[in-house]
Amino acid sequence: MPRPVKTNARAADALQSALDAELTGVALYTHLAFRVFGPQMQGIVAFLRGQAAESLLHAQAVGDRMTMIGATPRVRVAEEIEHAPSTLDEILRVSLVHEKRAVECYRNVMTAAEGDIALEEFARGMVATETDHASGLEKMLRPMG
Repeated sequence: MPRPVKTNARAADALQSALDAELTGVALYTHLAFRVFGPQMQGIVAFLRGQAAESLLHAQAVGDRMTMIGATPRVRVAEEIEHAPSTLDEILRVSLVHEKRAVECYRNVMTAAEGDIALEEFARGMVATETDHASGLEKMLRPMG
C-alpha cells in the first residue's frame, strides 16, 4: 500500500496561484480573441486561441503536480475578465501583463519547492516557457524599423 504524501503547504499554495493564472489565461485569451477585427484578424485570432489552448495544457500540468504533492487543486478563474481593448496594441499589452504574472507565479513555485527537485525543475521549465511568451509579446509590441 502506498504511503500518504506529506503536502508542502507553501508549494501547494504557489501551485494553486499558478493554476489560477493558467485558468484565467484560458478565459482571457479566449475573450481577447473575440475582440479582434480587421484584416489581420485570422492570424491574431489563431495566435490568441493557441495561447488559450496552451494555458489549458499548463493548467492540467499544474493540477497534476498538485496531486503529486498531495494537494487538491481548486478550479477557478482568479479574476473577472473586464478588459475591452480596442486595438491590437492593447490586446498585446494585456497579454504581456498576464504572461509576466505567470512568470512570477512559477518563480514562487520554485522558491516554495524546498528541495523537491522534480517540482523545482517543473517550475523552472514553466518559467522559461512563460518568459519566452513574454519576450515574444514584447517583440510584437516593438515598432518596425
